[in-house]
Amino acid sequence: MELVKINCAIRPVMELYGETAAQGFGPKALKAVRDKMIADNLCRPTINQRIGCIKRAFGWAVEEELIRPDVFYGLKAVKGLRRGKTAAKEGRPVRPVPQHVVDAVLMRLPPTLQAMVRLHDLTGMRSGELVLMRTCDIEMAEKEEWFYRPSKHKTMHHNHARVVPIGPKGQHI
Repeated sequence: MELVKINCAIRPVMELYGETAAQGFGPKALKAVRDKMIADNLCRPTINQRIGCIKRAFGWAVEEELIRPDVFYGLKAVKGLRRGKTAAKEGRPVRPVPQHVVDAVLMRLPPTLQAMVRLHDLTGMRSGELVLMRTCDIEMAEKEEWFYRPSKHKTMHHNHARVVPIGPKGQHI
């Protein structure tokens, strides 16, 4: 999946600058690539994600001493598109899966997976946190709520604590 994302990000770079040496690819070129993505009718968050991927590729090239650092730092100066400040369209909001679809799927799942889906729905925790959940990570006080403190989570590299409250319905599951 990640390789597909990288290929999608690099494609317009290759179309516009395929014959240009990486040393000659600068902020104006990156903005031209971004403009092509807008013209291709991609939504703003997707464009920002792909531009970030291109920047990371140049960062890797600097790390491997394949290009000069000033090329990468020039690209870093290109800001992401901001909501309402660009011609790029906004993405559609992500909606929850309709309950009748969840119910139909639950009927076909084994009991353990049914419990995981129900707990996911009740707590709103990330799927990865749910899969890694262990009893030792749950603070089971005599209170009304339990607290799950994942050993690994999305923002742990920012030194953020992650605490997921589990109420009576979740405890029953």
